[in-house]
Amino acid sequence: MNVVHFLNPWAAWFALSIPAIIILYMLKMRRREIEVPSTLLWRQVLKDARANAPWQKLTRNLLLFLQILIALALVFALLRPSLMTAGTRGRNLVVLLDASASMQAVDVSPSRFDAAKKEVMALINEMGAGDTMTIIKMAALPEVVARATSDKSVLKKRLNEVTVTGEEANLAPALSLASSLVKGMEKPLTVIVSDGNLGKIPPHTPLPPEIVHIKVGKADDNLTLTPPATRREGNATVTMVRVVNNGSKDVVTTVELWVDGKLFDARAVALKAGEGKNLYWTDIPEDARLLMARSTYPDMLP
Repeated sequence: MNVVHFLNPWAAWFALSIPAIIILYMLKMRRREIEVPSTLLWRQVLKDARANAPWQKLTRNLLLFLQILIALALVFALLRPSLMTAGTRGRNLVVLLDASASMQAVDVSPSRFDAAKKEVMALINEMGAGDTMTIIKMAALPEVVARATSDKSVLKKRLNEVTVTGEEANLAPALSLASSLVKGMEKPLTVIVSDGNLGKIPPHTPLPPEIVHIKVGKADDNLTLTPPATRREGNATVTMVRVVNNGSKDVVTTVELWVDGKLFDARAVALKAGEGKNLYWTDIPEDARLLMARSTYPDMLP
């Protein structure tokens, strides 16, 4: 069934211009009385007086009809009519954008994360009438950055505000969130934009009905290091760095901790494919100002 609806119904108020045009034609100009020396003009004067008397019955006037048609066309255009067909309703997209540490890899220019954002931007530009999109930032915990909307400008603004993190991607809670968001939606489609380093999905994780994966990046043999995190435990200061093997092969690497621009310590770490380990230091100088962690593994991270 086809249904015509108006995107700007408030424009119907402009239809009041049509009776205003008609009233202006009915309120003819009044002439003031003037004595004339000849009676020959009386017949023409009476004729003009009848023609210009106010509130007379409308006569055929081509200019009046043209003005009414123009007013109707303008009002119709301002109403922004739209035809919706039941068989062509839009899709409801839920996009999971991977913002984990592995997305910092530069095997695609300028980075995997930037490439992923370009893919999402293309999805926004391809949205049709009736389509909506929800964007979820996916890292350790999912974050909804744009709720279901068909406003492309809002989606683009929210997308540009998303930044990459130093965290691992956790797909399970993101899928669970997407599953809850698509309930009650017609034609839901969940799109995962990621390099594929998403970890395992536990059994019984709620899943959306339809999922597609847009893969970004070329290599899958990179390591990620989280920035050093420091916390107090009693009288000691503990610094932690997490190293994750996002590749498909086992690797051995050396993790270096730099303090204020100088090498403080280096540790050898063996990691299986997909494995992550936490490294701890408790003897960092209390006056340290800058901590940096590096890996000697030749990966794709900058």
